[in-house]
Amino acid sequence: MPELYASGTWAERDGTASSSARVAERLNAAIGTMLAAGARSGSLRGDVPPDDVTSMLLGVFLSTAASGGSAEQRSRLLDLLVDGLRPAPGGE
Repeated sequence: MPELYASGTWAERDGTASSSARVAERLNAAIGTMLAAGARSGSLRGDVPPDDVTSMLLGVFLSTAASGGSAEQRSRLLDLLVDGLRPAPGGE
């Protein structure tokens, strides 16, 4: 999977790089929609760009896959990610 994100890899040679870019755009748009809705409701911070969340999710899944991480570890890491998206008490 990391090959899809590195420059000059098979992804660019076989045409999947543009497909990967489209998937990333759609994922960032969906995350952006959720972040905006959460910011409007006050349940999520309003200062987090969607691509930061995408990068964090990718980091969780790639790191746990590479290390043979358990479902419990993935769950803890995702809980930390979501906790970081919540506004601090008393403001952002």
